[in-house]
Amino acid sequence: MDANESVRSFIRAWNVDSDEERLALLQSCCDPQGVFVSPQGVVIGVEPFSTAIGAFRRAFPAAEVVLGDPDTHNGYARFRWRTNWNDGREALYGDDFVELSRDGLIVKVVSFDGAPSGA
Repeated sequence: MDANESVRSFIRAWNVDSDEERLALLQSCCDPQGVFVSPQGVVIGVEPFSTAIGAFRRAFPAAEVVLGDPDTHNGYARFRWRTNWNDGREALYGDDFVELSRDGLIVKVVSFDGAPSGA
């Protein structure tokens, strides 16, 4: 799997309600011991991460995560994302930075919510 495919599968997983389908997507694009770092905390492993996304899906069933164009080079990727809450709230934007294995699997994701502070 190439980096762009991995990132697209990763984002698709955020929009899947089925626990089994979400886990299969993450297993196809992430290292089994992948590390997922966000302002909400750190999760290690594909299964716990799938469970965390499942909790998000149950808390915000109308939410849709939309992927910007990934930028990749030398085993890294970055991309902008948007969460449309679809309940009247303004969308949440953020940026993810991804480390990939040689075979294109996601090893680590570091996620930032909102716009960067200061310039």
